[in-house]
Amino acid sequence: MLIIWDSFVGTPVRTFLNPHPNGVRAMDLSVDNQYIVTIGADQPQTISLWDWTNQNEEGPICSEVNNTVDPRYLNFWIKFNPNNHFELIANSQQRLEIYNWVPGNAKFMYYAPRVDATDFTGAERADCDLTKSVFIPGTEMAVTGTEGGDIIVWDKSLILEGIGEPNEKRLIKVVTLNT
Repeated sequence: MLIIWDSFVGTPVRTFLNPHPNGVRAMDLSVDNQYIVTIGADQPQTISLWDWTNQNEEGPICSEVNNTVDPRYLNFWIKFNPNNHFELIANSQQRLEIYNWVPGNAKFMYYAPRVDATDFTGAERADCDLTKSVFIPGTEMAVTGTEGGDIIVWDKSLILEGIGEPNEKRLIKVVTLNT
């Protein structure tokens, strides 16, 4: 179950029974504290958005199902954009996904920016698993760490280059921290 607690007095203020059949794998709270996003530990994996402050909402206000069976593509991390709670970033071992949602729409819109082995300094680095992804506050950028010691920097596409769609993030740089 998903329980929201009043941290000052230590009592539950909202409970959602059985948000995901096999439990919650990851979650985050929006900066304005109105929304919670959860990733289920189930297969197919479900990503759900909850407006816990609206007492009329008994379930998620937005959901998406990840139908992959390959464990390398099951999300284990998700974060809200601190500048825009309508945008989230999630990652699995091998893929980054950026989610957007619109109030009143029950489904997320999402895309997975392309990563190519040629973006890295060596083929062995390109095969490293992703760790965590976060948005950089006050910017449009996000970063993702890898187990190989790289930081992947994502930013909005430059449509003049013909890569991606307007307003979609793409890989702009790989910073090697560990050689």
